[in-house]
Amino acid sequence: PRPAQVWVHAEDLSQSRLAGLVNAYGYRQSRQITAGNTRFLNMLSEQLHVPRAESLETAERLLEARFVSLLGGQYELRETSPGVKTWVNSALADAPPNQVPPDYQFPALTWLRGMDLEMGFQNGAIAAHVEATMPVETRPAGFSLPGLLGGAKAAGDAAPATKNQSPPANKKGAKGPTPARPLQPKAPASKPAGAREF
Repeated sequence: PRPAQVWVHAEDLSQSRLAGLVNAYGYRQSRQITAGNTRFLNMLSEQLHVPRAESLETAERLLEARFVSLLGGQYELRETSPGVKTWVNSALADAPPNQVPPDYQFPALTWLRGMDLEMGFQNGAIAAHVEATMPVETRPAGFSLPGLLGGAKAAGDAAPATKNQSPPANKKGAKGPTPARPLQPKAPASKPAGAREF
């Protein structure tokens, strides 16, 4: 129904032979991002002479963002040698180098159960249609595409569904699902709302 030049179909990767490869790739990417954040914190002190104890607060104020480790660790100021303190991430400092921890799982393997992608190139433009299969209990409230790598809430954090819950009434008072309406694009905000996560 949609002409395209590229088609991708993926089943549940967590149950495939590629799971280990995807998990290792996700850990390597998360490790690089986390290490980059610690380098940035140390560079603020080394190059701009920001007091080391204030580097994290200064970085978050400059970027209007909160530093979050994709590996679950904390950014800490540690004494790496006598009299010298360096910013590290606890998940990296306490983990063996170049080795995926046995308890690590790439978040995408938890919430992505399958995907169909169609991509077409017409008149210098790219058109894509993507359908992703996700378990409802792993989808966080306010789910959006930028939050994919950050993972999802655990199944226990999701609101439980009740068996006797009746569907909402529509405008005429009759029981049943409300007809879907097309989404209207929002006007771009002049300033990003809230803190972003790196």
